[in-house]
Amino acid sequence: MDLSGMSLTKTINKLAFKLIGLLVNRAADPPANPTRVLLIRRNHLGDAVCVVALAQGLKSQYPDLQIDVLANSYNSEIFRRSASVSVVFELPETWLVKRYGAIFHPVLKKLRSNIPYDLVINASGSYSSKAACLALVCPGKFKLGVASETGAVWDLVWDRRITSSQLRSSHMVERLAELCAYAALPLPTLPAPRLSVSAPISVTGPINFQKILLCPVVKRPESRWPDHLWSTLAAYLAEEGNSITWLSRRPADRVNDLTVRPESIGSLIDTLATYRAVICSEGGISHLAPAVGVLTVVLSGKKIRESWRPWSDLAVLIERLDAVATISPAEVVACLLSLMGGSALSIVDQKSVLR
Repeated sequence: MDLSGMSLTKTINKLAFKLIGLLVNRAADPPANPTRVLLIRRNHLGDAVCVVALAQGLKSQYPDLQIDVLANSYNSEIFRRSASVSVVFELPETWLVKRYGAIFHPVLKKLRSNIPYDLVINASGSYSSKAACLALVCPGKFKLGVASETGAVWDLVWDRRITSSQLRSSHMVERLAELCAYAALPLPTLPAPRLSVSAPISVTGPINFQKILLCPVVKRPESRWPDHLWSTLAAYLAEEGNSITWLSRRPADRVNDLTVRPESIGSLIDTLATYRAVICSEGGISHLAPAVGVLTVVLSGKKIRESWRPWSDLAVLIERLDAVATISPAEVVACLLSLMGGSALSIVDQKSVLR
């Protein structure tokens, strides 16, 4: 198709979208004093932890509000670990490959048989046609979600359409709170997310003789800290008397170190909670660890400080845009000690191995 044909197709699509929009009946305003809310969050561990902060804020501000969540099989366990969430509906992500297939899943059939929710909210700061598909079949008096910037048929699902550019905040958690304001649910600053664990332990004391988990696994290559730096860090921490464990993988020269490989998200959450501190690259672990009360140092080569840093005072982010290899083990130890309340410079400077 030539450029003129593509332009004509876009014009026709936009006109069709506007015409259908005029024919679709939408609720003018969200219900006053809602008692039941359904949040939709279908993927990503870190994003799910951010939604837990939203659920906690809603529950704190509106104690009588029932908060249910529609999640997928990957992140549903996170919501089951939140005291603010009443019911979690779990949908396999494979059912959303072609979107419409999800309509026939037993979980959504069960949802459709329920009393309509006062509010159905796509708990995301960006547009998602898959989330809109789910919201379409969920019973709700008022549906709120982020719409596309240019106009799409899926935007018609939402009773109030907010585009990503209309949300002024940068951080995911703040954007979720801003979104709720459009549903007449104003929220103060949202709290740090907290997840329950099966057997929490008490961990206190200085850096020495602590259980520390190192997590070199990372999805984005920009945030991959080199193995030789991980090894240098591990050698220093072990020399100071700490117990070092690796999550999923370890550098080739650390063959005598223990490695743990949790088999599920639930066991991962419980495993994280048994450590005094976690040092990891940016990703889901960086959000899960502080949510179970673990001190966390996060290494990133991506720009996430304003938009996706862990929403917790228990986490410190070291960010070097496209230059994560310039982060030194000394900086990591200094940040860890600052979280523990120690004197970072006096300890780091006396260790030549970190220079």
